[in-house]
Amino acid sequence: MNKLMGLCLAAALFSACGSNETEEKTETPEVPAQENKLDKLSWVIGTWEMATPEGTFTEHWEKTNDSTYSGHGMMVSPKGDTLFSEHIKLEQSGETVYYKPVVSGQNDGKETVFTEKALSADEVVFENPAHDFPQRIIYKRPSDSTLYARIEGKQEGKERQEEYQYKRK
Repeated sequence: MNKLMGLCLAAALFSACGSNETEEKTETPEVPAQENKLDKLSWVIGTWEMATPEGTFTEHWEKTNDSTYSGHGMMVSPKGDTLFSEHIKLEQSGETVYYKPVVSGQNDGKETVFTEKALSADEVVFENPAHDFPQRIIYKRPSDSTLYARIEGKQEGKERQEEYQYKRK
């Protein structure tokens, strides 16, 4: 019995001799959630079409994931020949959205990066001042059934712009 009391006493002393240091609580500071700016551009998703005498322009956009929308643009002549084709990504990295087209037959198949300069619920502006043409790409949503796109900038020292007014298909 003395052994049992001795063990109990030793256990009590051992637990009482624990560290006197106060345990500091470390809390991880809250990091604000990153705004998903692509949500503001969800109105581009779908298929858009614009008929001209030279052919039909089509853009098709879909959501790839929370940080990327993928698009494909093309122009097909009245005879059915593809006159122009590009693959496009709208990609959010950090707090910025980038417009990244790869145009068939241009830039050795590499993407050109345009950076978001303005973004609202119905308009987005992308710029790349170092690009030959265009330096600016603008998309607007005048209505749910209309998509307006404009490319602009200088080409050979002269201001130039092209406008596209698509209808939802």
